Amino acid sequence: MSAMDIFRDCLDYGLLTANLYVLIRIRISKEETFRTLFFYWFFLTGMTSSLSVVGFIIGTRQTHPASRDYGFKIGYMINSFGTTFAIIGKAYILLHRYSVMKSTSFVENIISDLAPYSEELHELLFVLGAKERIWSRKVSYILTAITFLLSIAAPAPVIWCCLTYQIKNGESVVLYMDYTCTLTQKIRSSAVYFLYVIISIVLTVLTSREFMKLSGMVEGSTKKAIMHTQRNMFIIVSICTVTQMLKAINQFCWVFVAIFDLKEFNIFLNNTYDVAHYLATYSATVSLIIFNKKARRLMYSTNLRAPLPSDSSAVLPVVPTHHSGQKA
Repeated sequence: MSAMDIFRDCLDYGLLTANLYVLIRIRISKEETFRTLFFYWFFLTGMTSSLSVVGFIIGTRQTHPASRDYGFKIGYMINSFGTTFAIIGKAYILLHRYSVMKSTSFVENIISDLAPYSEELHELLFVLGAKERIWSRKVSYILTAITFLLSIAAPAPVIWCCLTYQIKNGESVVLYMDYTCTLTQKIRSSAVYFLYVIISIVLTVLTSREFMKLSGMVEGSTKKAIMHTQRNMFIIVSICTVTQMLKAINQFCWVFVAIFDLKEFNIFLNNTYDVAHYLATYSATVSLIIFNKKARRLMYSTNLRAPLPSDSSAVLPVVPTHHSGQKA
């Protein structure tokens, strides 16, 4: 094993471990901020992205002799399942963020981001309609089940695919799937990425417009707090969108290479795949740590589950009274 292979393996396992640490700390925390639907989908997409890395390591990083070629298929299917679920889940996040920004009551538990709880606060927010949530838990669970089934079905045809082999150190080992299966799977994954790119562009533009409108819907010190919170959330989602677009371009190139059998371009894609892979997988976690103060504080907190202390500067979100009759 070369020094580069050792470095690559250390990077793979190191990033995977760090990513899982962040996701697990967020999931087990009792902090109200991390109980919103945004973080529900953030956790699911993060875990399935990590699962795709595990599948990639099993299928591609490991060597599979011809007698145990099923190991390659298992790894590929795990990778494909995780990637598909993560992409669809990130589309849900985009749609949810737009729904939150569109709602005049900012009902995605914004009180947990901006203010300590109190009876008076609950009563006031109830009057304003701010206790209503964007998407119920039941809807999210249904979407989760549908996404799970779609993600299972996507790589299922690989079970019947034929594989190609090469001689390595005097032994026949798996190289990859045959041409037909490779092309079919790449087209399928590219179609998923294409739909994601279209949806993400549209929703990002619409969300940015709603974000601009937000500044005129609140007053005084509340404005600064709400704008700061929503701006950071928008930045996190936008970074994820851009990195997924880069991964989508990478997938489109694979289809192009497979159709026209461009061997030199294929070598270039193999050499640059890790960059797109790391960006798409870990950008969400890294951007969350950078732009979310509570997430940063959680990482070095020695108390695994206790909620973080509330910020003394927290303020109450003010909702315009002429919108108070609307529901999320």
